Amino acid sequence: MFRKDEKNKKAFVEVLVANSQSIARAMLDDGSIDENKYLEVLMEHLYLFLHIADRLAYSIITEKRRVTLLPGIFDLSIRFAVETTCGHWPDDLKTNIYNECINNLYSSFNEFAQYKSFLGETEIGPKNTLLWEFCKNIARIRGEENNVGSIIGHGWVVGIALKNIEIRSHLEELK
Repeated sequence: MFRKDEKNKKAFVEVLVANSQSIARAMLDDGSIDENKYLEVLMEHLYLFLHIADRLAYSIITEKRRVTLLPGIFDLSIRFAVETTCGHWPDDLKTNIYNECINNLYSSFNEFAQYKSFLGETEIGPKNTLLWEFCKNIARIRGEENNVGSIIGHGWVVGIALKNIEIRSHLEELK
């Protein structure tokens, strides 16, 4: 059981980080961000995906299991993202980045928690939803905070990534 559990956690972490890296890499490649923004964009996506996993876990996993499982996944995800992105950097710098990312993760969770809806209601529209505000933040990082098309377009990118990640399936495997 333990070996299977660790294997499932590792698979979940790898798909979370790979999708975050893929989005950041695509933005770097198309010139919408520069190398200085790559890690920030990667981590912002990872924080969002981890927050969504945390929200979904409430309906899939018992409270006892959730409070022991998810902090480990959060830690592994941040470590894996930092190591695969900054692996060639000095250890003390990677440790500092890891610590900053962990702090930013929990700050993001607090920020994301204020949004009750991920997508919003059709009659109300997407504004003031988690997805809209997240995409607006990514547009700000890109220097396109007033470009509604950029905000909406990035929502599609996030949606495709969430489909690829299959958070619910991974949580079902880990419950």
